Amino acid sequence: MITTAIIQFPGSNCERETRLAIERAGMKAVDVLWNSDLAELDRYDAYVIIGGFSYEDRCRSGLIASKDSIMDKIAEQAEAGKPVLGLCNGAQILVESGLVPGLKSRQVGMAITHNKRMREGKVLGTGFYNDWCYIVGKPKPTGVFNRHYHQPLHIPVAHAEGRFIIPDSVLKALEQANAEIWYYSDPAGKIIDAFPINPNGSMHNIAGISNAAGNVLALMPHPERTPNGDGIFASMREYIRAQQKVKAQPLDLTLSPVTIPVYHLAAGHHELKVQMLIKDNEAITLQKALQAMGIDVKVEKFIHWELKSDLPFELLLKKITDSNELFQPNKEQCADLALGPHSLAFLVREHQDMIEAQKLQVLQQDCQLDIQALKRGVLWKITSESGNIAELAERIMSRTILFNPFAHRCYSYHPKYSGKVRDIYDLGQELLLVSTNRLSAFDRPIATIPFKGEVLNQLSAWWFTKTRHIIGNHLIDLPSSTSMRVKKCKVFPLEVIVRGFLTGTTNTSLWTLYRKGQRQFFNTVLSEGLPKNSQLERAIVTPTTKSTAHDLPLTPDDLAHADYINPAQWEYISQKAIELFEFASKLALERGLILADTKFEFGQDSQGKIILVDECLTPDSSRYWRLDNYQHRLNEGLEPESFDKEIIRLWYVKSCKPYEDKELPAAPVELIAEVARRYIDVYEILTEQKLDAAWKLY
Repeated sequence: MITTAIIQFPGSNCERETRLAIERAGMKAVDVLWNSDLAELDRYDAYVIIGGFSYEDRCRSGLIASKDSIMDKIAEQAEAGKPVLGLCNGAQILVESGLVPGLKSRQVGMAITHNKRMREGKVLGTGFYNDWCYIVGKPKPTGVFNRHYHQPLHIPVAHAEGRFIIPDSVLKALEQANAEIWYYSDPAGKIIDAFPINPNGSMHNIAGISNAAGNVLALMPHPERTPNGDGIFASMREYIRAQQKVKAQPLDLTLSPVTIPVYHLAAGHHELKVQMLIKDNEAITLQKALQAMGIDVKVEKFIHWELKSDLPFELLLKKITDSNELFQPNKEQCADLALGPHSLAFLVREHQDMIEAQKLQVLQQDCQLDIQALKRGVLWKITSESGNIAELAERIMSRTILFNPFAHRCYSYHPKYSGKVRDIYDLGQELLLVSTNRLSAFDRPIATIPFKGEVLNQLSAWWFTKTRHIIGNHLIDLPSSTSMRVKKCKVFPLEVIVRGFLTGTTNTSLWTLYRKGQRQFFNTVLSEGLPKNSQLERAIVTPTTKSTAHDLPLTPDDLAHADYINPAQWEYISQKAIELFEFASKLALERGLILADTKFEFGQDSQGKIILVDECLTPDSSRYWRLDNYQHRLNEGLEPESFDKEIIRLWYVKSCKPYEDKELPAAPVELIAEVARRYIDVYEILTEQKLDAAWKLY
C-alpha cells in the first residue's frame, strides 16, 4: 500500500484533516515528527508537510522548520522524484528551504510573506485571514498533483503570511519548464487581482507553485480540509502507482547576489528602538536555531520605527507612548542599541509592510498625529564572544536566516552619533560620515541650508583627491551624494586653523581677538595697525582644542606638555597644514577666489601614519572671498563678498546675542536661499563642474 509521511514540527496542527484526506485517496498516512530517525524517511512513497504554526511562526513563518535537518532528508527524496506537498505552513517551509522553486544548492528564490489586503489604497486589515477561495490550475494528465483538475476548486484559506512574491525571471523559468501553478480565481475560473478573490495580495494571483519538475508543490490554501480538494491527493496516488518518477533537476537560473547597504537615518527623521521588557521568545528561538547550525551567537531583537514629523521629538514620543500604537509601555520599552567589538546589528524591513501602513493610517486619522512618514523594521543584534563575529554574520547571511531577499531589505545597522553638522556611523574598521544640511556657528546649530550636505561631502572628496600628493587622507569612497566612507582613525583632539587674513566675527576669530589687543597668536606676533580683512605677511597656524562645546586656543607650551601629541608629530602636522593651505590658496586664486582661512584635522591610521581626516576646505571649515571685487569692497569699507557662512553669522551678530541668548531667531528665508546659492557657487567655481542636485537622496 502507498504510504505517505505526514511531516510535523512543533506547532503543526493539521495532522488529523491531512490524515483523513490521504486515507480518502486510498493511501496510508504515518505521522513523522521533526526529530524522528531520519534513516526511516526513505521507506515512504510521498511526504506532506502540514499546516499550522511551526515554531509559532517565530521570526517568519516556516523559517525555523526550513533549517531543520529533516528538510535535507526530504530534499534527497524530492531529488529522487518522490512527491512532496507543502500545505499552508508547509508551503512556507518549502519556500524558505529552497525546495521551491528548486534553484541550484537550494538557493532561496522566492518568498511567502504577510498578507496584503487593500481596497482603494486603504488597508482593510493585517494578520490572520480565514475564508473560502477558488483556485484554478492547468490540468496535466501526467502531472503529480493536477491530474484530476476539471473546474475551480473551492477550498479554505487560513493564514497571516500567504502572499507569494516571485521574481519575474524565476516565474518565467518555471512557466517554461511547465511547472505546476495554481491561481486564485472567481467561481467561474477568471483570475482577478482584487481582494477578496486574491485573499492575500499574491503576485500574479499565485496560490501555489511547484519546482520545475512538478513533484514539489507549495500550496497556501487547504485542500485537505474539504473533499473538494481530494483530487490533489488522488493525483499524487496515481503518480506514485504509475512508477514514472520525474527527474528533479535544479532550475537552471542564477540570481544576482544580495547586497546589504549601510542604514542611515534620513535627514529630519526620528527613530525609536523598542525592546521587550521580558524575554523575547523570537530572539531565543532564533538563537537556538543558529546554535544548532553551529553558529554560536547571542541574539537580541528590537522593533525599529523611523518617523518623519515636524513635532519636537520629546512631544512626539509622548504622544506615541500615549497612543499605545507603536509599542505597549506595560511590556515594551524604548531602548538603546550599543555595539561592542564582538557585536553586529542588522535592520530588516519588508518591501511592503502592511502593519507599517496600517499604523500610519491609524496615527494620522484616529490619533490625529502630525506624522508624514513611518517605516517599520526588525533590528537583530548578533553577539559572539567565542568567534569572529564578521565570519559568523557572513554564515548567517548566506543562509537567508535574518531575511528573505524577495520580501525584505536588509541593512547593516550602526548606532549613530550626531555632530554639529554630520551624522557618524561606526562600521567597525571604517566610519560612514553623512553630511547634513545643518549649519553650525556660535557653538550651536543655527539653520538648515538646502544642498549644503551635497556641497560639503562632494567638495571634501574633491579636495581629498587633489591633495593626496601632500598628505594621505581617510577617504575610501562616496556611497551617496551626502555620505563618505572613511578609514577609522585615532584623531588628534585639536583643530589646526590656518589663517592668511585678519578677519572673523566669532569670539575666537583672529580679528575679534586682535581688536581686543591680542597680538600673539600661538608662535606668531602680529604688528600693530592692521586693518580688518587685510592679508597677513604669511599664513599662520593657530591650533585650538576640539570640543563639542567651545573650542579654546592652544599655546606652544600646551602642546609641548600634551600627552596626546609629541613635538615631532606637531611639527609634521603644522608643516602639512601650511602646505595644504598654500596649495589650496593658489588653486583658489586661479579660479577667482581668495582662501582667507581654513581648519584641518589630522589622525593616525591603523599603521600609525598621520593622515588628513574630517572634512577638507569646504565652506563650513573655510572662508572663501571673491577675488575680483575684494580690494574695491575694502576701499569702500565693506566686507568681502564671501562664499561661506559668514553672511549668516553677521546677520545673527546684528540681530541678537548669539553666544548669550537661549533661543535664536530664525534666519530670513531669503538669507537661507542666498547661503545655499553661495555654497553651490563655491563648489562649482572650484571644481568647474555642476553640483548634481538630482543625486540628492534625502
